[in-house]
Amino acid sequence: MCEHHSHVKESELEALKVLLAHWIKHNRSHEEGFREWVGKAQELGLSEVAEEIKKAADLLLKVEKSLMEAQKNYAKANLDH
Repeated sequence: MCEHHSHVKESELEALKVLLAHWIKHNRSHEEGFREWVGKAQELGLSEVAEEIKKAADLLLKVEKSLMEAQKNYAKANLDH
């Protein structure tokens, strides 16, 4: 592999590492915000709205688990090189 492609690959690997960490943190903040608004919607008597926001928050937990698994797999792959 030429030096340029090697550098691009290294840059992309580093970018992916940073993005995974960012996405996990960013996703977590959205999930927490959704949970806060579930309570507010319930207080406003909007139980159906609250239920849908709760479903979205639950889906974000699944997203976070997938991102964390990707981060673990990245770390494993990175150790092999």
